[in-house]
Amino acid sequence: MASSSNTRKQQEILARDALILLAANEMFAEQGYHSTTMQNIADKVGYSKGTIYQHYACKEDVLAKLFIQCGETLQVDMQKVIDAKLDIRPSILLITGIFLKHTKEVPGVAGNVTLVKSPAFIAKLAPQYQDEIKHSEQIMLSQIIGIFSECEYFDCDQVKSAAFGWWSMQIGVQNLMVSGWDITAMGFKTSEEHIIESLNIFIDGLGIPSAECSFNWSNVKKKMQKILEINEF
Repeated sequence: MASSSNTRKQQEILARDALILLAANEMFAEQGYHSTTMQNIADKVGYSKGTIYQHYACKEDVLAKLFIQCGETLQVDMQKVIDAKLDIRPSILLITGIFLKHTKEVPGVAGNVTLVKSPAFIAKLAPQYQDEIKHSEQIMLSQIIGIFSECEYFDCDQVKSAAFGWWSMQIGVQNLMVSGWDITAMGFKTSEEHIIESLNIFIDGLGIPSAECSFNWSNVKKKMQKILEINEF
């Protein structure tokens, strides 16, 4: 049985780790991953750089840990949509809404997804983080493919192509959102509004019948709030 002093020490380590990750996420979003150093992170949280290195061997490990945590939260929220047993159209749209929500909440991670998945970045990570990232990706991929696999309106051979089409659109709008590009200044709606409209067209193209009720971004948000049991975001 752990002593109270050991338990307290573990809690202090976890609290310090959470603070480091929070600061890193903010700095990666504000000034960019490449412009942020371990010393910058240490200065922001008020620790020595040596303390930061007690938690993470390198900056790549910090971003990897943030990516893994974000993935775990995404998996939980996606599973809530899957467990709701909705039709395929609202399921796909709500899963997209979840990704958009997380993009806004953790821009320091969302803006570096392609970097984290690059071979050069992966090679610098501790084996533990390499395995956890791979495991996280496999779970989310199986969740997405599982949704498309339940569709009775197109051949099963099209499942991976359909999932890839969804994924490509998701990555594109995610990159657009974190770039800070104000597309409304060019006469467009918001990125969130357009991706939901575009996905409806994509789903139509798969031969999936239209839903009885329309699904725009406002509808998707309301449905997400109910399923995820959250307030306005």
